Amino acid sequence: MLETTRFKWKDIPEKKGINFKIKLNIQDIPPILIYPSKFKEALTNILFNSIEALESEGGEIKINGFQQGQEVVLQIQDDGIGMDKDTAKRSFEPYFTTKGHTHAGLGLNTAKKIIEQMGGKLRIDSLKGVGTICHITLPQITTTLPSEVSKEKTISANILLIEDDELISELLSNAFNLAGFMVAVCHNGKQGIKEFKKGSYHIVITDLGMPNMNGINVAEKIKKISPSTPVFLITGWITDKDLLKFKPVFVDEILFKPFDLDRLIDLIKKYIKMRKNK
Repeated sequence: MLETTRFKWKDIPEKKGINFKIKLNIQDIPPILIYPSKFKEALTNILFNSIEALESEGGEIKINGFQQGQEVVLQIQDDGIGMDKDTAKRSFEPYFTTKGHTHAGLGLNTAKKIIEQMGGKLRIDSLKGVGTICHITLPQITTTLPSEVSKEKTISANILLIEDDELISELLSNAFNLAGFMVAVCHNGKQGIKEFKKGSYHIVITDLGMPNMNGINVAEKIKKISPSTPVFLITGWITDKDLLKFKPVFVDEILFKPFDLDRLIDLIKKYIKMRKNK
């Protein structure tokens, strides 16, 4: 990321007589699930925000990475102009900017959405005249790694994942592969139904919000084809109260974004064992 953004923090500023110093301190950290190109986009947006806070005089940007409990923390800190509390609170609002009409005001908003889709959080601490720290926290992978699977009694599962968001589908596919599951991915409901008819799947996991055929329609069709196949619905739409009131009878589990990957893996194992015991 630093090499691809070099023009912003080194080449262009140096022509203007402005110098930036970037310090990296990345400790040994456990594995995390990310979508590389999207995560790079989020980091680039945050880094550019720090550079713009310093661009009139230059300064220092520190990038720290470390483990904290069950999370991985990445901090991007600058000693720029900083923000007051009200401005910092609004910094994630879409189209909010203090930099004039040449800036869209979407950088931090986009970064926050990307990081939250990966199950993480983005927080800003800032003090006017002192600087700003952006804190990214992401859950570490605690599911069984492939090298450890052979040491345990493995549970085989063939999963059909129907998800139109490539970021979510890649994150879940990686998690399932790490747990030792097989997974096929379809990016719309009609394709998913077609794949289910020709394949042999233990569990179907479908997104709710998809064009043409939503996840509830998919779940209903799957149950008509195979009533015993568990169907999980994944969504960020429904509140907890709605979930209790309106859970469709042909949906076995509803999971909210961002995901608790450990809970999802445990649920898959639970339903596989239940099917084997019938």
